[in-house]
Amino acid sequence: MAVRSSTGASTSAKPKKARSPWKRRFKILGILFAIVIAATLIAGTVIWTKYLSAAAEQLPKLDQYRALLSSEPTRILSADSKPVVLFEIAAEK
Repeated sequence: MAVRSSTGASTSAKPKKARSPWKRRFKILGILFAIVIAATLIAGTVIWTKYLSAAAEQLPKLDQYRALLSSEPTRILSADSKPVVLFEIAAEK
């Protein structure tokens, strides 16, 4: 459609470019992917807070657990008349 300006010269309107259907699909998929990631993070946060609250309940018992697990390290002593620690290995459990 031609449009006439005030001087009488004819100018044409720019034709609309046809949009690629793939571009729209990629945008939709990107938005859906972002929504799925956000939902996953929210669900993970909820689950993680449950584990943290369970751990917080066990925190007063921490010293008891530490006492059960602690033991003397293994020591390798020299065979001389006075015992000298040659090597010390921490206990593993």
